[in-house]
Amino acid sequence: MKKIGIITVQGTIGNFGASLQCFALWSYLDSKSFDCEVIDLLRAGHPNYIESDKYKWPLEKRSSIRRLLSFVKWKIFLRYRKPVQGNTYTSERIYNFNKFNSKINYSKEYKSIDQLYNNPPRYDIYLTGSDQVWNPNIGFYNEPYFLTFAPKNSKKISYASSIAISTLPDNYGKIYKKWLSDYDELSVRETEGKTIIEDLIEKDVSVVMDPTFLIESTKWKELAIPPKRKSKYMFVYTVVDNEPLIGYASKKAKEMGLVMVVTMSIPPTRTYSEDTVFVDNIGPLEWVGMIRDASCFITDSFHGTAFGIMLSTPFYVYISLASRGGRIRSLLDIFSLSKQCLSPEFEEFGSMEFDYEKTIGILNEQSELSKKFLLNAIQSK
Repeated sequence: MKKIGIITVQGTIGNFGASLQCFALWSYLDSKSFDCEVIDLLRAGHPNYIESDKYKWPLEKRSSIRRLLSFVKWKIFLRYRKPVQGNTYTSERIYNFNKFNSKINYSKEYKSIDQLYNNPPRYDIYLTGSDQVWNPNIGFYNEPYFLTFAPKNSKKISYASSIAISTLPDNYGKIYKKWLSDYDELSVRETEGKTIIEDLIEKDVSVVMDPTFLIESTKWKELAIPPKRKSKYMFVYTVVDNEPLIGYASKKAKEMGLVMVVTMSIPPTRTYSEDTVFVDNIGPLEWVGMIRDASCFITDSFHGTAFGIMLSTPFYVYISLASRGGRIRSLLDIFSLSKQCLSPEFEEFGSMEFDYEKTIGILNEQSELSKKFLLNAIQSK
């Protein structure tokens, strides 16, 4: 039995999509009887994380005047910033996330990147998983997510890894080329990522579906934990407190005679009107249940869009950041659902409803192609 080690964004408390994609990739491979585990590399923000002096992005070369100006601006910001109230996760939310994340089989914990490189885990196959692991702006040093810690001549595969930007900054090209050239099989989540990598190295790059699509939609519906509320509702999920989108959704909910239920990955810094139900105690499977049982769904996230499609829930998606645009549009194009995307001015191009039977047919076809790529990559010599 081949032993596989996955490195991806894991163990999150708050990021629904990251937790679900990690579980989905591990769960699918586990169901195929592979001896599979997720490498438990901690990231900045975890209480046990130890920062490395060696493994971190070098600072950009800046003049002393620019450094001084940046320092002064930062000091001014710290002095006059408004205090954030209630910007923490509830104990129930932490419990629900930890309970879900514990379903996965992990390696031993690596508190720092140094520990990983000094004593790397041993596998037959090393696999970079999905999410924005190759995004140079991800917020943590991501060299390990290119499997550079793996022993020399190890078999290396990427599955649905995401660069998540349309163009790679020039100063990353050389190092990314070096890291990516060592892979045996490469696949990404978006067509933009395929173009970027194929421009860097002379290797074919496949575009595959996000790991969450490896699990049947019927299985997600079974795993979903239903919400406690009984009345009909519109579910709104934003990554951060997207005030314009929530304002649009509130008007839409009133037009439809629905209660608006809101959650987000990062806790908000403001209170909401009495006609808005804000939930901050749910974990990943409760989140899936909220989407499954909603009368309709509005989101600004990639994984929100993915689950709206899989669960056949009428939905709209709003691209609030240009950095999310490529991956969301790429996903909608696969299913011919571009009309589900609102304009920057919240103009609607069609109904929230879509052809569910046609969509599920495309989903099944695309997920089978993605499974075929993954299994062939693992089993090839």
